[in-house]
Amino acid sequence: MTFARFVLWTAPNNGLPRARTDGGRVVVLAGPSGAGKSRLAARLHAAYGWPVVRLDDFYRGGDDPELPTRDLGGTTIVDWDDPGSWNAAAAVRALEDLVAAGTTEAPVYDIARSAAAGTARIGAPPGSLVVAEGSSRPRSSGRWPTRGSSTPRGASGIPAG
Repeated sequence: MTFARFVLWTAPNNGLPRARTDGGRVVVLAGPSGAGKSRLAARLHAAYGWPVVRLDDFYRGGDDPELPTRDLGGTTIVDWDDPGSWNAAAAVRALEDLVAAGTTEAPVYDIARSAAAGTARIGAPPGSLVVAEGSSRPRSSGRWPTRGSSTPRGASGIPAG
């Protein structure tokens, strides 16, 4: 299976965002904390019914041995800003399943516990766009990981907020 292409966003003359799908099905809203990604995702869901996948729910558990760390002069802490702190492969699989099958099971992350607290079933009506939002994304390369032979195109952004 190959990953669905990203949706490219453009701003028409009235300044409101509009989707130009070009065969894509996933809108990715990524950026720093507090930028308004979750608020924009909620508004898109309310206005169009597009399902939302919270990428921050794919953070690795605090006890995961693959978590990257940072040395602070004798004290080692988890580096939550490192792209390796979240499970990109699981996020891609969930988005692929949602686009291909119309449903997926996604983790629900509890920040206070630094662990998934359960899962949630997310459904997507046939042909609908899917919003993936969160600060979790491959920051070092600026590209999404892929499976299969095609590489998804990057998404041009609109301000979240």
